[in-house]
Amino acid sequence: MTPPTKSALAEITEIEPPTYKNNLTVFTLAGVPFTPWKVVKAALAARLNIGLYGEQGMGKSQLFADVRSLAGNEAVQFYGRNDLDVKVAFRRLGLSKVAQALKEGTDLDESELIQMTSAVYKPLILVEEINRSVEMVQNQHLSLMEGFLELGDGKRYVLGGGKRHTFHYPDGETFETNTRYSVGLWTANSGTSYTGTSTMDPALKGRTHLILDVDNFDPENEDLDEIVLNSGGEPRLKEADNPKNRIALFEQAYLDMLQRSFTPQVNLIQEEVMLFRYLVKGLNYIDCAGAEYSKRKMKSWPRGAEEKNIGTTEEEKYLYRVVQPASVRGALSILTFARALREYARAENPRAKPNVLDSVVESMVLMGAYIMLGNPQQISYSHFVSVI
Repeated sequence: MTPPTKSALAEITEIEPPTYKNNLTVFTLAGVPFTPWKVVKAALAARLNIGLYGEQGMGKSQLFADVRSLAGNEAVQFYGRNDLDVKVAFRRLGLSKVAQALKEGTDLDESELIQMTSAVYKPLILVEEINRSVEMVQNQHLSLMEGFLELGDGKRYVLGGGKRHTFHYPDGETFETNTRYSVGLWTANSGTSYTGTSTMDPALKGRTHLILDVDNFDPENEDLDEIVLNSGGEPRLKEADNPKNRIALFEQAYLDMLQRSFTPQVNLIQEEVMLFRYLVKGLNYIDCAGAEYSKRKMKSWPRGAEEKNIGTTEEEKYLYRVVQPASVRGALSILTFARALREYARAENPRAKPNVLDSVVESMVLMGAYIMLGNPQQISYSHFVSVI
C-alpha cells in the first residue's frame, strides 16, 4: 500500500536549522511546542515579512543566515548602508539593463530577458542591519517588502514571479487568479549601546508583519552545550554548505493555506470576524466622551489619557493608556499568522486540534508587541496577555 503523500507544510515541519540552536518553547498550541525556528517557518509559510531585533552575538544573524539557506542561492541580500540607492537594487536583481533599455527606448535580447526574469523570481529579499541606514534610505525597501519593484517608468515588477493558479469555492466552482510568493526579512540591532544606528521608520515596521526580539528567547542549557561542542573553536557566523532550495515547499504551503481561505469552516470564520472587530474597534474604546470614546479620535493619545487620568483599575489604565487598537492591516496580519500557527500545529501533529482563540492570542503576543504597544521593550508580555 502506497503511503499517503505528505503535505508541503508537513515536510516543512521536518526542516531543521543548519546551525542555529534554540529549543526554547516560546509557546505551546494544542500540545505542539513552538520554538523560534518553528515560529519563523510558520510565518514564511504564510508569506509574512519578518524582522529580527536583538543584541549582537545572541543568534540573530545566525537565524538570519539559516533562513537564507532555505532558498539555496535564490535570495537577494542588501546591507544597511546610507549610500544604498535604487540603482544598487537594480544591479542586485539583474534589472540594470532593463532600466537602461527603458531609458533609451531599446529592446532587450532573449538572453537578457531570461537573466532579468530569473533575478526577479528570487523569492527572498534580505536586509541585514537595516537600522544602520537612515530612515530615508530605509524607505527604499518599502516596495520590496510589498513584493514589487518600481522602475523609472512607473511600472511595477512583481518579485517572486506572478503565476496563475486555480482555486475553488465551497460549491466546487473554480476560478483562476494571480499569486506570487516573495518574503522580506531584515535584522536590526536593538539597544542604546550602538553607534551609527537610526530609528526604524514606522512605515517599514508596518509592512513587517512579524517582528521578533530574539533577546526574549534565551537558549536552553542543552542548546549552549551543543553550540560549544559543535563550534570547532570558531565564533564566526556559519553558512550552510550547498543548501537545498526549499522555497517550493513554502510556496506550496502558502497556496494550500490560500485555498483553505476560500473554503473556510463557517464557525471558524465567525470567530475570526469577532476577534478582528475586537482588535480594530474593541481596543479602540476609551472611557472618554470628549473623544467620542475613541483612542483614534483622541489625537493626543496616549498622553491625553494620562492627563485626564482615564481608568480606575490597573487593568483599565493599561488598556486605555498603553494598548493601542490594531490597524486593519495589523489585525489581518495577526489573524493570518494565527491561521498559519494552527496549520503548522496540525501538520506536525495530525491529532492536534488548535482552536481560533488560542492561536489568535499567541499570535497577538508575538505580533502585538509592535502592532499594539507603544514601547514593547518596556512592557511586560505577560501583563499584555492577561489584560487583552
